[in-house]
Amino acid sequence: PLQEREVARLGVQLAEGLAAAHEQRVVHRDLKPANLRVTPDGRLKILDFGLAKLVRPDVVSATATTESFTETQGVAGTLPYMAPEQLRGEGVDHRTDIWAAGVVLYEMATGRHPFEAKFAAALAADIQTKPPVPPSQLNPKSSRRLEEIILKCLEKEPEHRYPAAKHLQIALAAYESKITGREVGLRALLRQPKFAIPTILLTLAVVVSAVWFWVQQSHASWARTEALPEAARLIGQGKIYAAFRLLRRAEAYVPDDPILKQMLLESTTPVTVRTTPAGADVYVRDFFDEPDAWEFLGSAPLDELRLPTATLVFKISREGFETRELLAFTLARTLGFSLQPAGEVPPNMVHVPGGRYELFSTPVVELDDYWVDKYEVTNRQFETFVDRGGYEKREYWTERFVKDGVVLSWEEARQVFRDRTGRPGPATWELSTYPDGEDDYAVGGVSWYEAVAYCASVDKQLPTVYHWYNAADLGGMTEFARFGNFQTDGPAKVGHPLRLGVNGTYDMAGNIKEWVWNQADLRRRYILGAGWNEPSYYFHDYDAQRPFDRQATYGFRCAKYGAPLPASQTDRIAQPFRDYRQETPVPDEVFAVYKSLYRYDRTPLDGRVESIDDSFEHWRVDRVSFTAAYGNERVPALLFLPKNARPPYQTVVYFPGANAFLQRSSSSAVDDEGYWFLFLVRSGRAVLFPIYKGTYERSTGYPALPHVWRDIMIHSAKDLGRALDYLETRADIDARKLAYYGLSMGAGVGPIMTAVEPRFRASILLGGGLYFWRRPPESEAFNFLLRVTVPTLMINGRHDFFFQWETSQAPMFKLLGTPPADKRHRIFESGHIPTEQQEVIKEILDWLDQHLGPVG
Repeated sequence: PLQEREVARLGVQLAEGLAAAHEQRVVHRDLKPANLRVTPDGRLKILDFGLAKLVRPDVVSATATTESFTETQGVAGTLPYMAPEQLRGEGVDHRTDIWAAGVVLYEMATGRHPFEAKFAAALAADIQTKPPVPPSQLNPKSSRRLEEIILKCLEKEPEHRYPAAKHLQIALAAYESKITGREVGLRALLRQPKFAIPTILLTLAVVVSAVWFWVQQSHASWARTEALPEAARLIGQGKIYAAFRLLRRAEAYVPDDPILKQMLLESTTPVTVRTTPAGADVYVRDFFDEPDAWEFLGSAPLDELRLPTATLVFKISREGFETRELLAFTLARTLGFSLQPAGEVPPNMVHVPGGRYELFSTPVVELDDYWVDKYEVTNRQFETFVDRGGYEKREYWTERFVKDGVVLSWEEARQVFRDRTGRPGPATWELSTYPDGEDDYAVGGVSWYEAVAYCASVDKQLPTVYHWYNAADLGGMTEFARFGNFQTDGPAKVGHPLRLGVNGTYDMAGNIKEWVWNQADLRRRYILGAGWNEPSYYFHDYDAQRPFDRQATYGFRCAKYGAPLPASQTDRIAQPFRDYRQETPVPDEVFAVYKSLYRYDRTPLDGRVESIDDSFEHWRVDRVSFTAAYGNERVPALLFLPKNARPPYQTVVYFPGANAFLQRSSSSAVDDEGYWFLFLVRSGRAVLFPIYKGTYERSTGYPALPHVWRDIMIHSAKDLGRALDYLETRADIDARKLAYYGLSMGAGVGPIMTAVEPRFRASILLGGGLYFWRRPPESEAFNFLLRVTVPTLMINGRHDFFFQWETSQAPMFKLLGTPPADKRHRIFESGHIPTEQQEVIKEILDWLDQHLGPVG
């Protein structure tokens, strides 16, 4: 065995070399003592990359999660140093090198190999099944901490090892620092002759100095052995600010530590903060921190602060001015915040800067600065309006009452604005009041007319579409919209900390859909933000409904302007429109050319099960992957297998909504859309969720440009085909009973997928239709509809504003090439995704029972 100090010194260099290789996307695959050399000056070199593999470009630094590495393929290496997954012929990645490094460290610490069977078969079996003897049992001089590091490298499951070589480097460096510091501790100091002067004063001085030195060494040891590894773990989990706090504490004790410096450099951004007026105090906290966990940064202007590269919550305050709290992303580099004099701020409103604003295809408008309610109007506030006779005061009800094209009188309209007991009030109330305990919950069941009247009663107005979207700041809220109140049983109390927006508003994503001023057409007014019973991605989509509608999810907030608005901002905003009833699909010979673009060669699939999660009550999740039909890529997928049925399983292949282009993790897909497909697993069927090109971990941004959309559609169809190829390789899947299931976007592109893929026995399109925008004809579902022959169930809401019934849904269903007896269009009296969830589930299960057969 080598001395502990030498094991640590060489181990740090070994881990550093591996980290450098992994940063360059190289996995060694044959790490062993024969491939390591120590130069005369004591530097360790890693040699012989003859079996190395190059992995795809999204192999990133140690701050990445382990799932971001693409695993290499093939069985190669030297048996005593091969990891269990390597021996099984599964894919290998950077964690395989970490296993081999653990074997080398074990030999350095004990002088023996962790597995010493004489015959190859027995040795391979021991590596895969037997735990190694703890190094301290073979070498009593081996410390417990070194033993922990080595055994963590030798975990059988890759996910239990160090997630990256840089993490191993941090652990070994901290350990080296600890044992080096111990050698110059108090006892060593007192052994030096100059401290042997037999005077009491000098002895006391030595003791005091030694204690001080010991404290410093203790802090340094904590920084290296605990703080740095923990910070690396937090960064890997995306908790950047928590890691930043820890690193700054450690910096006070080990300011020159190279690993600490590198971690700070990689996880922070230089930021300049300016305030109007200058001199305001600037505080910051993490988005996920407790609301009062503020950290004082200083008084503005602040130049070149290094802050975590993340979206943070800032608080800006100065005496005589209204304090602001809002989100800001530090990658912007320069952050500017404006404060308003305290006496000029309307109660519970926030100031929103104006400027040029462009909304879909409308002309650019110039917005002046304005005010908008910080929260949605609550039950308590609306009850004040009711109690003060708001429903009887004609001066608040200035708009002409038009219901489905019919003009109503004041008296006729008043009869509509009744609660469940026939008294004046929102549709969700009884006896002109709301349920007990819901004072500060957003009011629902309110028509557009009632919202206008309430705002007038408090000397405000409804925001226009432009002002609402400008205040919501869709780009800034994309990352956090999913924390809103979505897909729940009802509205929530306003002002939850995780529902804070970029301009200091709350709940603009989820909770209650909010009426705004503008008309969409002669019968409908816009209502934005999505409601508590809708998926989170619908926050981004505009909606419009009849102004007399009083659904439980319909509420509002008010705005206040400094001057009357120009007509360009209050006039009707027509939705971009395309009438497919006036168009004709391409002829067969042209379609044959289009279809050829979607063909692919069935090259080796190399399907793998990357991990298995059996912790759920009703299903098991296999994270799998297979080779894509293009480029040098792999397609990951989630396979949900039921626990209440026997294989081979019927399988439904899922295609998600457009939010998949905006999110970066497929785990959020289960949170956002799981309600709409996990019931299938409970019904005894498997669900395969491929991560299609451009979505989640494979995201390249929203495919807004026409040619990008075309490429995404072609790649996604090939991913779908390869997914079916993979299912055919599994004995637990019945490849004769496969169904396609698309939600929203997945339903909109469903005809493309089922027209080019003949292996489906059934198709379900929930909340889909024909898009109003134009894309290259080879990527428009309209040209594929006639060629669809699979039995197809379409489920829609009649009042879907995005896929409108007359011009989008109905033409899509009519043109489906499926025989009339094998297609069905179920229409609910709802919006984009029908709110009659149980009835929707029943329709889907009945359709699958009919065309795939019932499941026992």
